[in-house]
Amino acid sequence: MIGPTLEGAGEILRLATGEVGAAFGWERTTLPRLAATLAGETLAERGLVPAGRLSLDALATRIVHDLGSSGLGRFEAVADRPGLPRALARTIDELRMARVAPAECNDPDLARVLSKFEEELEATALADRALVFRYAVEALERGSLRWDGMMLVDAVVSSVWETEFVRALAARADHSLAAYCEGDQRTEMHLESALSVKAVLSSETSPNSLSRLQRGLFSEVTEQGPADEGVEILSAPGENRECVEIARRILREASRGVPFDRMAIVLRAPSQYRAHLVEALRRASIPAHFARGTVRPDAAGRAFLALLHCAADKLSAQRFAEYLSLSEVPDADPAGKPPPPVPASERWFPPDEELVPQAIDRATEVEAAEAEAPVLIEDPTVPAVVGGTLRAPYRWERL
Repeated sequence: MIGPTLEGAGEILRLATGEVGAAFGWERTTLPRLAATLAGETLAERGLVPAGRLSLDALATRIVHDLGSSGLGRFEAVADRPGLPRALARTIDELRMARVAPAECNDPDLARVLSKFEEELEATALADRALVFRYAVEALERGSLRWDGMMLVDAVVSSVWETEFVRALAARADHSLAAYCEGDQRTEMHLESALSVKAVLSSETSPNSLSRLQRGLFSEVTEQGPADEGVEILSAPGENRECVEIARRILREASRGVPFDRMAIVLRAPSQYRAHLVEALRRASIPAHFARGTVRPDAAGRAFLALLHCAADKLSAQRFAEYLSLSEVPDADPAGKPPPPVPASERWFPPDEELVPQAIDRATEVEAAEAEAPVLIEDPTVPAVVGGTLRAPYRWERL
């Protein structure tokens, strides 16, 4: 099951199991995650590390600095603007995903930047999206992997390498099915090329306004029908008043008996709306979970900054622990080792970058376990004190 996000693929899988009772052997993933998993062995053999967007933006910044004013050509006029490296990184990503080599680029200035980018990738041992997809396709072509069926649901396929990857996946599946949003002509074109079939559009009619909106959101043809309460349109003079109206509608739906876990707010610009939305929900006493971070700084980030200040001031681990009053540090086991982790079913992991699955992330960070001498807890009523000393985080100096 390949979806646009893990959450989307998981929701479709949950809907399916609700009808058939159970599903065994199903795997939910996304195209970038699956590509990174399949390319992981080749990346490890070549000593390459998948690079996220932030790393590629930094690489583009270095290229702008190294080329200077003489090597940027027509980009010289905006070389000192902060948006140039990010724009170049996005453009280079599109070119490489389209399998465009520097010699094939019609723009000489852009070809020079693209060539420099490829040199920096090789010098820094980084792998961007194009390289990851390339190694994934090669792994499929020389491997013997097979699966019973493959389903793509709303997975955006918009480049040559993604098309080649879907083609290689479909060649090793007994059955393949791809569903996309009607009106997404680019994905339709690439899927038809990858699967060697002609797309079939759904002929069913939409029974209500919400269904018509879902079907016609990306379509050039608007489906007509009577209006109902499924869709409401509001206009507010600014983001803050709009968030107040959103809070009012949440309270109204709650009074009608709509469960809290059936409500969601989708923002077009989270950075602009988030502060206003938090304030409106707080004033309305509405608890909320933010799927993409929170408004205030993360407590772990504050602790890390405090740790850096302590290290800069030459303070010891004991002083750092006393400063933060780390009574939350978990107790060690009788052998003095850290406590065992919680069961996998009770853990929650923040979303990782699409190109860095947790398996690769763990493989690069795992170190040999260091033997530690048993530590006795003198006073069981004061778990924060071990051996008469306030405990500090494990390996805090190595962060």
